[in-house]
Amino acid sequence: MRYSRIAVLFFCVLFINSFGKPPLTASDVKADFYVATNGNDSWSGKLDSPNSSNSDGPFATIERARDEIRKLTESERKTDICVLIRGGRYYLKETVVFGLEDAAANGHTITYAAYPGEEPEFSSGIRIDGWEQYKERGWKQFQESTSELPELAKANVWVADIPEELGTFRTLYHHDNRLPRSRSQAYVVDDPHPSIKDPHREFKFAEGTLKKWSNFEDVELIVRRLHFTITILSLEAIDEEKQIARTDIHNYGSLPTILSERPQAIEEG
Repeated sequence: MRYSRIAVLFFCVLFINSFGKPPLTASDVKADFYVATNGNDSWSGKLDSPNSSNSDGPFATIERARDEIRKLTESERKTDICVLIRGGRYYLKETVVFGLEDAAANGHTITYAAYPGEEPEFSSGIRIDGWEQYKERGWKQFQESTSELPELAKANVWVADIPEELGTFRTLYHHDNRLPRSRSQAYVVDDPHPSIKDPHREFKFAEGTLKKWSNFEDVELIVRRLHFTITILSLEAIDEEKQIARTDIHNYGSLPTILSERPQAIEEG
């Protein structure tokens, strides 16, 4: 379980549009297939809403509509084909791909369009629900990572279970806004210390700046070697006694100014 970051995944969807035609209006809602957030890929896709018995209605995904069009015979494809997508948010787990087999017959079009007056939205993000305040939940596994937080900060730590398919992530969004990660104060690394064997991966840090936290692999170093360059590095090892840290990959230069991103960096105020 993780509670501080999410990575956002991106997707690319190719829509086959008919150009030169006026926008669809409420009187043009007749389509060959419909897609809706309350649809079902086992249905016919011929209805724009589920029927009263909930036995038929729109498809749930664009992929299902695409595949149904692919099943049409050559003669059935010799006409304009329209797929209308109802409003709402659609979560994509993988890229929706259109190929040559999805091209329209000569002189005709295949259109994927928003249902008149509605706005469908496609997202490849993974929704995280069930957020609870750390103090109320009392999760013991977070005691170490939050032990150094100011009391005011502890009262504002929220935790949630993360879907297994999410894996490691670094970015979390609230709606369309990227949430900031906690950061430490920046500090400058002196010229390579005599004890440093590999200045491209190792650096000596001041006492108390870094610690060998149980999840120190989650810490990221923001390295600004020059004003116009920024390098983001993860840690491979931390030696508190020698005050030497090692990054997991080779940096193109020595490590000067560093800003670390970690939960312990949350400041009061």
